[in-house]
Amino acid sequence: MSRPLIHRHAAAGLTALLAIPLSVALSAAPAQAATTCARAAASHNTIYQSPWQVSSSTVASRTYDGRRVSVQRGWAYVAGGGGATQEVAFGALVSAGKPVGNADGVKMEITTDGGSTHIDCTESLVRGSEKYTWFYIPHPNDSNYLFRACYYVVQTGSNRACTGWW
Repeated sequence: MSRPLIHRHAAAGLTALLAIPLSVALSAAPAQAATTCARAAASHNTIYQSPWQVSSSTVASRTYDGRRVSVQRGWAYVAGGGGATQEVAFGALVSAGKPVGNADGVKMEITTDGGSTHIDCTESLVRGSEKYTWFYIPHPNDSNYLFRACYYVVQTGSNRACTGWW
């Protein structure tokens, strides 16, 4: 009778041991995503402008279903910086024939491996009928660290259209 009990304990112990690496591997992805989004995002305490106040240029864009999603690049003033600026990138979603509605969202996707994999970083700001992401810091010397903006459905999170990688 003790033999089956030993087998049961051994099987339970082996199952627990095998589950540890799997749970660590599965939990690493969200932590990595949060770290990368945090690394890329400009601190709200650092930049004192809103995206619509920054003089910017479009570096990637796509029009889909009467709306235009784009990655914008500009220079924002640093809080307490005495006029110092920081290079920033942000996503924008604006009308291109159809109004941007409550169900429409914009997010930045970030890759650190040239686009093979990516993570979603969302924090939308609304100004009238336009939507923007918060600021992200470009890394021009790292060709694998790229951004793209995506127009997505707010309720489901599914992408409708994304720009190319920049």
